[in-house]
Amino acid sequence: MKQTTYNRHHRARQIARFLALLMAVIMVLGSFALLLTGCGSADSGKAAGSVDLAALKDELLADISFESEMTPLDDALFDRYYSFDPSLAVEKYVVVSNGWTVEEIALFQAADETAAKTIEAAMQERVENQKKAFEDYVPAELTKLQSPVIVRSGVYVGMCISGDDSKAQEIMDQYLK
Repeated sequence: MKQTTYNRHHRARQIARFLALLMAVIMVLGSFALLLTGCGSADSGKAAGSVDLAALKDELLADISFESEMTPLDDALFDRYYSFDPSLAVEKYVVVSNGWTVEEIALFQAADETAAKTIEAAMQERVENQKKAFEDYVPAELTKLQSPVIVRSGVYVGMCISGDDSKAQEIMDQYLK
């Protein structure tokens, strides 16, 4: 009888040691997983495709006072605004004014960094075209085109033309820098 009790206690201690070792391994692996997923800088996920362009668009629309009604650009009109193949963009949000102002938001996730540079150049071209178009049409709008906010960060490119460049820059930097 004593032998059976001893065997049970010995077996129970072996199981307890095994469980303790198993828990230690799980804790080490869990800590390692946390290090891999959660301990980078705030910017570390952006290059991996984690910029929420829809949230950026919404925040720009909510926090900047636009003079005109802003509406999403119809895809059928895209080539009238930008001189690049829309397939260069994996994701895009373009919000334009009613035509009486130069106000505009354009946000793109490019297919790669080369495409991002092409999109950025097209944004610069868009600004120059708007300067020419509004020069005689509504000259007062030209002040908004003096220093439009254009930001490129990896595969992301954003532009905001508004009357509040500093606020637009601040918001864009939160997402794209």
